[in-house]
Amino acid sequence: MYTTYNDEDNVKKRLYGDRLVLSGRALIILGIWSSIKAIILFYLALPQITEFVTEGDTMPEEIARNVKLILMAIFVILIAIVFLFHLYIGRSAMKNGYGKKRTTFYLVLTVIVIISTIVSDVQIVMEGLDIIDLASMVVDLTVVYACCDILYSAIKLRTIEKKTEEGV
Repeated sequence: MYTTYNDEDNVKKRLYGDRLVLSGRALIILGIWSSIKAIILFYLALPQITEFVTEGDTMPEEIARNVKLILMAIFVILIAIVFLFHLYIGRSAMKNGYGKKRTTFYLVLTVIVIISTIVSDVQIVMEGLDIIDLASMVVDLTVVYACCDILYSAIKLRTIEKKTEEGV
């Protein structure tokens, strides 16, 4: 039976709300995976990074340890900031999908994540690809897809909500 809860607009609202929730969850999970991957890559590249920072000079063991600790602290802070971006965008998309909170700031951050991810992937392609970069790009493209789905679903959900508000 056709009810007011199953009219076309309400079905689309549920559809786009569910898509926001799923894409938000995907973005959080991909943020966790990207953070783990970055930590592993940083740990593997730490000797080269330390040599670059110290400009190839040999230094006492204690100073080298302090330089490594400072580099690790900076890296952990950067990874935490990137993960918090993913977490904030994902949680905001989920809240929007559940109908609890409507903000636009997370959509601006989503566009920033899309642009920065695409720019970094283009830079990787320009420098040359290896198997690790290719695997990283697959994850990055999945992040871009989830972010684009968040943008699309949020825009469609808002237009449907405006349409139903004007119709009432």
